[in-house]
Amino acid sequence: NLLADRDRFQEQLIRAMNAHEQAMGAAQASAEELQQARERCEARRARYESLREVVETRGDVSHGTPHLLERGEEAAQQYGLRGLLRDQFEVDRDAERAVEVVLADRAGAIVTDDVRGAVDALARLRQDSAGRGMFIVEPGAGARAAGIVPLGERLLERVQPKPGFEGIARALFGEVYLVSSLAEVLEAYSASSLPATFVTGSGDMISPDGFIQGGSDTSSTGSLTRLREVTELETELAGLDRNVEQCQVAAREAETRRIRATEELDNLRNRHHTAALAVANDEKDLERSNERVKTLDMAREQGNEARSSLLEHNVSLVSEGERLRVEAHDAYAVCDEVYEHLAFDGRPHIPMITLP
Repeated sequence: NLLADRDRFQEQLIRAMNAHEQAMGAAQASAEELQQARERCEARRARYESLREVVETRGDVSHGTPHLLERGEEAAQQYGLRGLLRDQFEVDRDAERAVEVVLADRAGAIVTDDVRGAVDALARLRQDSAGRGMFIVEPGAGARAAGIVPLGERLLERVQPKPGFEGIARALFGEVYLVSSLAEVLEAYSASSLPATFVTGSGDMISPDGFIQGGSDTSSTGSLTRLREVTELETELAGLDRNVEQCQVAAREAETRRIRATEELDNLRNRHHTAALAVANDEKDLERSNERVKTLDMAREQGNEARSSLLEHNVSLVSEGERLRVEAHDAYAVCDEVYEHLAFDGRPHIPMITLP
């Protein structure tokens, strides 16, 4: 049934169009999600590469520092170099800014075994015209022990030094206390009799020697924060790369489904078009057949009318012949159908009605 086939293809075509629209939407959404994932990944990667370059090239320390460290084990043994100070601590995240303020430029200093090694290293920098350097030496056994200040939290509690660097950590942070605000310090002590250095989490600091710094932080990221951020970005980028890969797989699958839906839609459109043409051709054939039937009916009616006319004319001729024969012989001949076919002695029978 051509009409049934056409209607069936029409229903399938509607379902295919809906499926194609959904596949198009899913493919577009997957492509947009992939693009966003790539943009996030590239933005974070650019940040990571920028920070990593600064950290690896030591671009944020004195020019002489990389010159010595790049000499490797030779310089380490000759001058007793143990590495950058900032690399020897793990600091709680919420105390990073306070530690950076306390360390200041010393964060980029090189830790040395003794003062003599540091002095010899300075001489080498002058000899090589390699710029200035900064060094820090672990305090000796006679260093003054830190007292206890009943205000704030000792910053040393927020710092985890690597093995062998505990003495430097105590010397740098043992008499520094983390407080919520400097106003709190001034309420407890007078500015001229501070028992220790106090620093806030946002980087405001006051020391017994009258040095005060702080305010709005418009500087670039500190060295400790950079180190932590580089580590965190490495982990984050690994996750972002996995997410991009997953988005790529999802986008490819969505595109495959879209292509299949498009092919199915095109196929059904062709089949529906073919069925519709078949129905149209059949309707035209039916219309031509109906026209032919009408023509034949008209011809038959005309034939019937002509036959009736001929029959009437024949009857009229027969009547006229009978009338003429009667007038010619003045008699009527009555013929029987059966006896007209009887013959005797083998002679042919000549029906009387055939005689003039």
